[in-house]
Amino acid sequence: MADPTDPSEEELLVLVRTVWEQRDPVPTGLVARMQAAATLAAEAEAGGLDLELMLLVERSEDLAGTRGAPGAAYTMRFSHAGLELLVRLAGARLDGWVVPPVPVTVTVQRAVRHGWADVATLAVGATGRFELPDLAPGLLRLRLEPGTGAPAFQTPAFEL
Repeated sequence: MADPTDPSEEELLVLVRTVWEQRDPVPTGLVARMQAAATLAAEAEAGGLDLELMLLVERSEDLAGTRGAPGAAYTMRFSHAGLELLVRLAGARLDGWVVPPVPVTVTVQRAVRHGWADVATLAVGATGRFELPDLAPGLLRLRLEPGTGAPAFQTPAFEL
């Protein structure tokens, strides 16, 4: 028989929600940034530029926490037409690997008030490896233009 002093399921859920709202609130501006990213992604797709699905492969943190702790590192994988891009973000550094390794032009774009602005463009050689050690934090995406004649594609937006 259940103890009448035990909280109900609804009371437990309210308690859990209250604790999470106090300890891990939604970051200020997150909803607006995600809506902007979705709008820009839809505009890019409407323009005929393929926007591929991002798969979060790994997330590791030096400090415990549930969101964006200092020292957080993320590894993401993007895929399009037989070409894969593996990206590791750690602090202000972005390391990338194109698989299979083929010459590619990579353009880093930053979200600005009314669209995207190019931040850096790199010619990636036959090794498929590239790095950007000093990126400012913010909402970014990568545009890849394979030198093989394959169609260009861009990643969904992600935050550094």
